[in-house]
Amino acid sequence: MIWLIGGLGSVSLLGLWVPQRSVVPPGVYREWQMSSPMLVAFLESLGLTEIYASPFTLTIWGTFFLYLALVAWWRWPAVRDSIHPSSDNYADPESVNHYPHKTSLMLRGPSSQERITAALAQQGYTVCPAAQGFYAIKNRFAPAASLMFYLSIFLLLLGVVLTVYARFTGIVELAEGEVFKGEIAQYVSRSVPPKIGELPQSAFLVEQILPTIAGQIATDVAVTLQDDFGKHHTLRTNQPYVAADGTSFMYSDFGVAPLMVIYDPTGREVDGAYVKLKVLQGKQDHFSLAGYQFDVTFFPDHVVKEGKDSSISQEFHNPVFRIQVFRYNRQVANGLVRPGGVLPFDSHLLVMQEMPLWVTLSVVKGRGMPFLYAGFAIAIVALTFRLLCYRREVVGKLVSEAEGQRLFLAGRAEFFRVLAEKEFQLRLFPTLLAKLEEQEHEP
Repeated sequence: MIWLIGGLGSVSLLGLWVPQRSVVPPGVYREWQMSSPMLVAFLESLGLTEIYASPFTLTIWGTFFLYLALVAWWRWPAVRDSIHPSSDNYADPESVNHYPHKTSLMLRGPSSQERITAALAQQGYTVCPAAQGFYAIKNRFAPAASLMFYLSIFLLLLGVVLTVYARFTGIVELAEGEVFKGEIAQYVSRSVPPKIGELPQSAFLVEQILPTIAGQIATDVAVTLQDDFGKHHTLRTNQPYVAADGTSFMYSDFGVAPLMVIYDPTGREVDGAYVKLKVLQGKQDHFSLAGYQFDVTFFPDHVVKEGKDSSISQEFHNPVFRIQVFRYNRQVANGLVRPGGVLPFDSHLLVMQEMPLWVTLSVVKGRGMPFLYAGFAIAIVALTFRLLCYRREVVGKLVSEAEGQRLFLAGRAEFFRVLAEKEFQLRLFPTLLAKLEEQEHEP
């Protein structure tokens, strides 16, 4: 067990020290390959750049789970025997050493073991008669909590493994009117496919993207989605959409996606596309169509100050694009274009037919979370049951003396020695004596 835990710890440390292909952004990983090709090739040959999915790591995890299952299996006979009390557990209450809480009760009238058994049963004890006395136990199912602990550990580790190996994290950029089908081509290159399992199967239509902008800041973005069943859902800045398969879609960013179409001198459409531009907050972006490059600056609330383009706010009151057209690194046009406007260039026309919005969504599907929640819940139940419903055991015998009958008792508990002593000496033993005396006066 220690060797397995040490092996898993070593794997985790190596994964933190050696850059992992599935964790490091692709561009950063390629730069590392170019700067240290021999080192990266050597580490890749040993599988250290994908150590979490290497056969060595998977073998350790498999062995760990097998060992945990075998330990639980070996423990089962002992637990089974402990929850089925037997008269073999009886020990002489006068001489036994491992029952520290002892007393003797002088009974005023005649009594019997049956009456003692009935009185203990009223206190929640299960009594097993023996030839010389009796053995009684309370909360006899308490040892089963240890098996619950094993189950909780198993579920927690399984949840961790599934979270690491079957977790999917992706980024998708969708415009208004675009259908998301869950295909790998719809995700951007930074998405990390799961090592185990398939991509999320969620699908929906982006119906509307409605930002709420106050001055220079977007305070909220509401995205209306329609799933395959025609049901509408609203995704907001701080309110993710959770699909039926458990995939979570969280808002990350938004932008404009104008439909740009190029026409030649005859009026024939040459090229066109919805171009998703990251041009908010004064950023510049570019796109290419028909062999031309277009550099774009966006002014949501356009004004001209001192002969320069500017924007009063980020609210879309007067959206205008400043577009520079290049071909072979030579500028061929420069002008302003509004939604529905036209920019002539090089005997062609660039027409902005409409200006929908697009949104960036972070897609996460953690297949291990249900197992983690179940493991934590079972662990809490097991711990609560183990501590509050701990085992108490009592052995006793009834001895006839010249003065009458004397009941010898000895008790012990799994935990809380001081608390158990008070329970036995101040509660159980006096209550038992009182119950027996009540029974003597019953007809």
